[in-house]
Amino acid sequence: MRLVVGRLALQRRHGQRGDGAVSQQANGPATMLRMAGDSAIIISMAKRNGPKVSRIAPRPRSFQVIVERDEAGYFVAECPALKACYTQGRTYEEAIENIKDVIRLCLADFKARHKRIPSPPEIIGIQRVEVRA
Repeated sequence: MRLVVGRLALQRRHGQRGDGAVSQQANGPATMLRMAGDSAIIISMAKRNGPKVSRIAPRPRSFQVIVERDEAGYFVAECPALKACYTQGRTYEEAIENIKDVIRLCLADFKARHKRIPSPPEIIGIQRVEVRA
């Protein structure tokens, strides 16, 4: 089964705009890939059943997280790139799993409100300094 991919040629042939790449299998259905935010949507045209729409999982995002231990011994995790994105856990591992959940919730909130997800700034370093006061 040979796969022929040609964005401009197939777009012109099928009258499509530049927001999706089209591929067609020899002796098979045409398939269109559209990027929708962070996800991709695949639309394949089957001869019998009509269009079939499939979603591909969103691409993974990377965020830097700061983890501290508080006075009570809990691990507190914060994602500085997303305001008010913090959580805690009894163990380091629990705090990391919890911050992943909170980051997912924050990202879902950005998408629901149609807000642009901020690009995370890079933390250059954390330094302990001694000051006499």
